[in-house]
Parts: sequence; C-alpha cells; structure tokens
Amino acid sequence: MQSIEIKDIWDNLDLAIFTINIAGDVILANDICNSIFNADNFFDVIDNKVNLIEYLKQSRKIMGLELNINSKNRIININPMVKLGQELFIITIEKENKNIENEKTSINSVKVIAEMLSHEIKNPLSGIKGAAQLLHDELSPNNQELTKLIEFETTRIQNILDKMEMFSDEIGNLELLNIHEVLDHVITLLSNDSNIKINRIYDPSLPKIHANKNLAIQAFLNLVKNAIEASSDNSEIIVKTSFDLDPKINTKTTQKLPIIISIIDNGIGIDEEVRDNIFDPFVTTKPANSSGLGLSITAKLINDHNGIISCESKDNQTIFKVSLPMAKDIS
Repeated sequence: MQSIEIKDIWDNLDLAIFTINIAGDVILANDICNSIFNADNFFDVIDNKVNLIEYLKQSRKIMGLELNINSKNRIININPMVKLGQELFIITIEKENKNIENEKTSINSVKVIAEMLSHEIKNPLSGIKGAAQLLHDELSPNNQELTKLIEFETTRIQNILDKMEMFSDEIGNLELLNIHEVLDHVITLLSNDSNIKINRIYDPSLPKIHANKNLAIQAFLNLVKNAIEASSDNSEIIVKTSFDLDPKINTKTTQKLPIIISIIDNGIGIDEEVRDNIFDPFVTTKPANSSGLGLSITAKLINDHNGIISCESKDNQTIFKVSLPMAKDIS
C-alpha cells in the first residue's frame, strides 16, 4: 500500500490547520493556513498573545476562541496532543468571523450616531413640535391636518432618539438572575399580541447570570418580537436554553460563555447580504416605518453583559443565538 504523507492530506483539506508547540513555534501548516499567515511563530501574528498562552497552558480542548490574526478577526479551535514526549497543539482556523466584527463595528457606530442625534436634533424637534401646536388653532381645518402630521412625525423621531439613548456605556446595577424568569416575562408580554405559538425548551439546570434585569428584558424582547414578526400566522417559534460544554470565550474578558439562549423561527429567513450587516443601525428587513434599531440595541446590550450574539439563517429557519457568562465567572 502506497504511503501518504500527512502534509499531502492537510493540503487537500478545506480548512486552515497547523500545529504549534507551547512556545508558539509552527511545526506544520497546510497551504490554506499559509495564505492566512506565514510566520515561523504563531505568536508573532496575533494581538492577544498573553491570553492564548494561558489557554495553551491549560492543555485542554478549546473551541470557538476569538483571535485577531494579521488584523482580521478569526475563530480558532485548539486540540492538544503529545508527540514523542513533546506537547503540541493542533489548531484549526474557521472562516473570517464577520458576525463578530460587524457586531463590534455596529455597536461603536451606533454610539456615535446616538450622541450626535440626541444632541443636534432633539432640541430643534421640540421647537418644531411646539410651533406646530401653536399654529394649529389659527389655521383652517384642511391646514390643521398638516400641523397634526408635523406633530406626529416629530413625536416619532423623538421616540427613535429615546431608543438610541439606550446606547449609554452605563448598564446600571447587576443582579443575580435566572435567565428563564427573564424569558418567561418576555413571553408573557408578547403571547397575547399574535397567534404565533411560543414553545419553550429550557435546560432547568442552567446556572444564574449577572445582569441588569430591565436591560436583559429589553434585549430578549427585541429578539422574540422580531421572531414573531418574521413568522407566518399559526406558526411556532422556539425559545431554547442550553449549557455549552465547549463554550466560546470572550477574549476581552477571558470569560467562558456557556449560557446559550436561542430564538428560532421558521419565517422567510434573512438574505446573506443583509445578514452580514444585521447588527448595524438602520439595517432592517421590516417595512419602511421600522426604525431598524432593535438588533443594534440588542447587540449593544448583550455586549455590555460580556456576551456574544450571532445570527444564522437558512432553509426558512433563522436562529439568533446569545452566549453569556454564568454568574460565578463574572469578575
């Protein structure tokens, strides 16, 4: 039987894979990996070297670790092994993580927009609305309809600005929360507004989280409401919780994110070009009267609680997945 070199097999894999030692020296890398980075030492091409070294010292399998490799956000998976008495690590690199990059970009851009709009627009709006109210009684009935329109539109814009003020860096007091109580509250608020069935699939053993209760309710209210609006009459959405045994890691805080909340609908789905920017402000699949801020607000709130939100959509099924740290893992 003809021998096959491992390097030949690796080079034909449709993913980037390489091996390093505890010092970061690259022992073996396939062609796809070399197209992402080409260095003798992996530590030379990443930003958060210290965090990665700490993970390697744990000498255990780690899935979904976020790294900045050559200034591009990537997700890697680490599998330790021992070869001839030397500890090595097989690392695979997933495709560029656009969801996380877009989420971060959208959060920062919304902060800037919120500050600008709140400062520059709110005060003039109050003046316009007050002037319309003063003019109302002096105009003919036909023209009074125009002042009513002005009042309606200024109120609508003020409501949008009020929503955007939620993008403050302050999230207030945190408390120990059972995430199921938050989700039950959200479902109670929305269950009478439509004929969509909301099916709960809970992991009863889920640990508690640290969160601002009102902001947590707002975040999941946005997600469940979106799922309801995307679903057809008499269909079903699923609110599911689970504990991830190989959790993603927040590389800023080094926290594991094992608490998973998934909001699943079987609506029309989200086109790929929209999905890549779904957490950007004013990006929406809803009618023109939608502000397009709901998911931006949600991404900001989840990020403030050291979590991650992602979106998957295919075959008429959309899943918004929130990953959060459990309470004891919060410093």
